[in-house]
Amino acid sequence: MYHRRLLCAFVIRFLLGIVLGALLLHWQKRYLLYQVGFLNESTLKRLEMLPFQPRVLFLFYLKKCFGYYMMLFLLSASEFRRRGIDLVSISMGILQGAFLATAYSRFGRWGVGLYFAAQFPGGIAWMLSFFVFYVVCQTQTDYHIWQALLLGAGFAIAGAWAQSYVNPFLLQKFLHIFFSKI
Repeated sequence: MYHRRLLCAFVIRFLLGIVLGALLLHWQKRYLLYQVGFLNESTLKRLEMLPFQPRVLFLFYLKKCFGYYMMLFLLSASEFRRRGIDLVSISMGILQGAFLATAYSRFGRWGVGLYFAAQFPGGIAWMLSFFVFYVVCQTQTDYHIWQALLLGAGFAIAGAWAQSYVNPFLLQKFLHIFFSKI
């Protein structure tokens, strides 16, 4: 029952971040969409033709995962673990919301498909890894931090593997269909 309440709290904070990210995009639309060129067609065309090297991507994502994961671990071991982990979950939502809102504002429902092709299945493993830390930080049990570290590391490594071996394949197939329809 307690973990169900924590899951609801986590989802609410994450969804709040998504809404804030969409609002941020709405307020900075001219800069993000037109001056920076975030998710423009020429970038996506190059991404469609780019030859992916899964082994190099895996090492890149493991490095990224290790830095992010150590930040979460240190945060979970500090005195500010509850508020800090709440802020991290909101900031993750802001990034996802900005990406989703950008994709939708540029390409409509195809943009939503682009978002899911880029996030699935690696993003689910990342979210599970982060949720493990979220539960540990909210319960404040130091003994369980080490168990959560191992379980969360397993999810994070699975996420890095999926982002480097599965996501590029799905994204390129989606972009091929996407550009043939437009």
